[in-house]
Amino acid sequence: MILKKMELENFLPFYLRTEIDFSPKDGNKIVLLKGKNGAGKSSTFAALNFVFFGSPVISAEKDEPLKIYDLVNTKKMTESDGIAFVRVHFDHESVNWSFMRKIKFKKIDDTRDPHITDEEYANKITELKKKSVSDDGFIAVKNGITQTWPSEPFQKTKAQRQLIEDIIPKESSKYYFFDGEEISKYTTVPPEDSIKNLIEKLLGIKEIRNAIDDLEALKEEKYDKQIRKLGREISTTASDAKVADEKKIELDYMLKKQKELEAVKAHNERELLRYDRELAETEKIAEKLDNLTTMKKDLDEAQGNIVAGEKIEREFNGKYLPILISVEFLHKLNKKQQLQTGTPRHVVKTAEECLDKGQCICKGHYGVHEKDSLRRLTKTTTSTIQNFEECKQELGFSYGVDSLRNRWTTLVQDLTDHRQSEAELNREIKEINSAIDDQAGNLKEEIKQTRDDQNAVKEQNRVNEIELKNVNSIVVTRQAEYDEAFEKVKQSSASKEQTKFNAYSKRCQQMIDALKRVKENVIRIQKKSIEDFASEILMKIAPDKAGLQGIILDERYTIMIKRPPTGKPQYTNDSPRPSKGEKQIIAMAFVLALTKFAGIERPIFIDTPFARLDNEYTAAIAGAIIEQDEQVVILYQPGELNIDGIQQFKAHSSAEWEFNKINLNYSQVKESI
Repeated sequence: MILKKMELENFLPFYLRTEIDFSPKDGNKIVLLKGKNGAGKSSTFAALNFVFFGSPVISAEKDEPLKIYDLVNTKKMTESDGIAFVRVHFDHESVNWSFMRKIKFKKIDDTRDPHITDEEYANKITELKKKSVSDDGFIAVKNGITQTWPSEPFQKTKAQRQLIEDIIPKESSKYYFFDGEEISKYTTVPPEDSIKNLIEKLLGIKEIRNAIDDLEALKEEKYDKQIRKLGREISTTASDAKVADEKKIELDYMLKKQKELEAVKAHNERELLRYDRELAETEKIAEKLDNLTTMKKDLDEAQGNIVAGEKIEREFNGKYLPILISVEFLHKLNKKQQLQTGTPRHVVKTAEECLDKGQCICKGHYGVHEKDSLRRLTKTTTSTIQNFEECKQELGFSYGVDSLRNRWTTLVQDLTDHRQSEAELNREIKEINSAIDDQAGNLKEEIKQTRDDQNAVKEQNRVNEIELKNVNSIVVTRQAEYDEAFEKVKQSSASKEQTKFNAYSKRCQQMIDALKRVKENVIRIQKKSIEDFASEILMKIAPDKAGLQGIILDERYTIMIKRPPTGKPQYTNDSPRPSKGEKQIIAMAFVLALTKFAGIERPIFIDTPFARLDNEYTAAIAGAIIEQDEQVVILYQPGELNIDGIQQFKAHSSAEWEFNKINLNYSQVKESI
């Protein structure tokens, strides 16, 4: 299936009409969706699931599926009645299709009571939306011809589901979206059941296993049970049939016990994984709390510096700032002196002093003419502004104006630095507080309790393993005893009906054995193919310093890595453990290999493929994604890709679309130029 175009109207954050072109161009199948978290990139994946499978919708951003009322744009619902829809155009096996699914809605009243909380208001809107939406149908168009459905509702729904199932099975919908920020979960030891089921589903192993289970149930219920019944009815085989029945009861009991113990083992392993994750998370919180304590000390120091600085500033402002202001004021007044009339005051003063002394400042004596000139000068009008200049010079000399200016500049800068430190520390403290639980105060006790619980499960698992090992041995013995007793029943009876059921049972067993061989071959061949391709990708994207030589899968599909110099496989929790970034590239190599051999033609959505990765990895991973045969839709955030990665993708992409969040209920999409 190749996506060509998606049309959305009033769906999730897409207010009014939005169109996104996914069509391959010049052989390029990569489509880039760029935007910050919450801008609506992942809503395209939800839209695809909705148009194919209806609601509730699997969402990449929510743990719980989205209900039909969650899918309608709230902003539009507060304005008028209308229709929300998603239409996708795609090619499948050389046929052009378009699927459209619609939701009808009525206008809701979003008036808010000022006395209710935000949570109460949100609940009110949700309840109104629940009452105001309804499914408005599914439309399929094949090569321009609209498909028709039976008029009876049940048959109509069945026909629509069958058409969709023939194109893309619903079960596979959860397997073509990979979250780069969570992708490292594929490297957990052992892998989560969902991952094991995913691998078996994509490789077709689950279908083979189901067929084997069905045939074994058919053989027992239809043939073997009938053979034992016929044996009890014949005197010569009655005792053998009785023994076979007894052995069957014993075998079934032990098989049931075996299944129960295996379920306990699986549960314990899941619990141990959960405890590992909880401990990792609480240890992160403990680290954050340590950082928080340090930051609070730094904040106290910064706030103390601010208080001290403000005190010094007040003292300076009270004692010295008026001087600086006065000097500056006097300086400006003195400049205006050039516009004033009259003799400058200092000239008049100097003339008066010379007359009093009877000689010039150069020690020379005056004649009559010079004395008359000086007397006229002393009687002229002086400039009053000159007095300000003298004051300015006196102030500057007494207090050191330049020194005061430097002190004031330093004081202001220090206060600015302290306030910036306070703001930054408050921001970081707020981030840490929002990231930790309210109960973090009891963290040490919580870690201790979690470790105690984990150790208790480990001990329970150890005891369970011993019991399971014993039960497995008993099952082998009971199976052999039953097979021997059952074989006697089959061989000691020569009735025509018995012979017929013997043949049916034998043929059924032959089919079971053949399917088991097929399953083993599929696992062996497909696992080897995945291992080879994953190892090839890993060698391309992993730097030499990582020391990663390849990927191996054990019988439970747990990822193992090969390291130099021996190349001996090890689990990812063995020492030396790969870093978080290395785990991510290991998982990315595995996912790309898995999709190549999935056997289901479909677009692959990869969200945030470069989360937590250094720039040296991104170009290599981009190259590996480009080499994929499938249509790939990359969802990434601004700044996540370095220049090399962006250029690589853009050179091989058919389009890039940018998502911008205007508000909670409105995102815009435009094609990047």
